[in-house]
Amino acid sequence: MRQIAVIALIISVFVVQSFAGVPFQDSVVIMNAAKNDAKHFKYNKADKKFVKRNLQNPNSDYFKPTSVYTSQQALLGDSLYVKTFKYYALEKIKARRSLSTVLIVTGSVLAVLIAIGIVAQQGAVSF
Repeated sequence: MRQIAVIALIISVFVVQSFAGVPFQDSVVIMNAAKNDAKHFKYNKADKKFVKRNLQNPNSDYFKPTSVYTSQQALLGDSLYVKTFKYYALEKIKARRSLSTVLIVTGSVLAVLIAIGIVAQQGAVSF
């Protein structure tokens, strides 16, 4: 799904270039800058509930770049930069794992491994 979205974004860049006359190299530089800036994105803790509700909406203003996260202030007015930043900021938030998720998964894996060890020790299963 992520690859399809990135491919669609690149195709849209080509379409926009044909109408705007923007060189491809500039678009790649802008997209890379947005991707690098989105790595430092953090949402406001007061808006956590709203951010969680908008994880399926990449056009939400909760993922909009601000001067805090932007390396070049002039890029804030560029629509390609804003769209790319929102996409990668959203992906970063989706990829985050909470402590409870990590503990549940780790506990489940340990429980299965212990159960396999107990069963193997009793001789019911040989590996």
